[in-house]
Amino acid sequence: PECDLLVSALAAYSLVGVQTERDRANLSTLLEQDYGAVQIDADRWHVLGSELKIKAFPIGVDHDAIRRAATRPSDPSTAEFLLRLKRRAGHKLVAGIDRLDYSKGLIEKLSAVDALLSQWPALTATTSILQIAALSREKVPAYQQLREKVEQASGRINGQHASLLHQPLMFLTRSLPHEDVLHVLAQSDVALVTPLMDGMNLVAKEYVAAQDPEDPGVLILSRFAGAAEELREALIINPYSIDAIAEALQAGIRMPLDERKDRWERLYDRITTTTASRWSHTFVERLTQAARRS
Repeated sequence: PECDLLVSALAAYSLVGVQTERDRANLSTLLEQDYGAVQIDADRWHVLGSELKIKAFPIGVDHDAIRRAATRPSDPSTAEFLLRLKRRAGHKLVAGIDRLDYSKGLIEKLSAVDALLSQWPALTATTSILQIAALSREKVPAYQQLREKVEQASGRINGQHASLLHQPLMFLTRSLPHEDVLHVLAQSDVALVTPLMDGMNLVAKEYVAAQDPEDPGVLILSRFAGAAEELREALIINPYSIDAIAEALQAGIRMPLDERKDRWERLYDRITTTTASRWSHTFVERLTQAARRS
């Protein structure tokens, strides 16, 4: 209902930065179709009596800092636990790191884990799925209901697929120190990032940054995360398709080393190009140019 007010406010700015080219195209289309904006050049529009520049600035991460932090978990027991997992012959660790939020596709992700273990039962004893879903907006009824649903789903999965020797799904709703989260990502063979919609999702980029170049893992990424626009060598999935996620999981778990390295090298090249530092410098540079023009 406040669209007119929001657009008139945006039109007062010299520069509007968005996360992705898709966002830039969507905003440009809205201004042109509903507000009579006239395009001046590739990025500039004349709208509501003002000149507005719209540019995509995909935010990134500090890959060097992440790589260093990933080797130093704050809790030594975290490293010890992951090391024990890795010592099991042929064992694979799948990690999911999210806020407990309806936009993150947690129900769909857990349904895909159930489908994976049902369709490929041989993977049950050799795969551990660690899902960290830090609590968010705990007093909001919708989030309380979501927590109940995901906890029930995780209980059903372990009830059906666990044995006396192995529990395939570990589900945590408490947050961990960032260094510990990065260490989990660094030690994971697969990262499962399945938001139903996300502006960027920096967990995907952190996962790439934390990987061992000699034995990198596989990133499974929702097509609706902004990061998917850059990280095209990930296994891109539709998070609404449970079967597609399950198939990507088994493909990632079984992917040979040469393919993993090839995909990771191209992903790493991208995250070292669109870094957090470059994001800030580029945005300020473009803002300065826009201010001079006006």
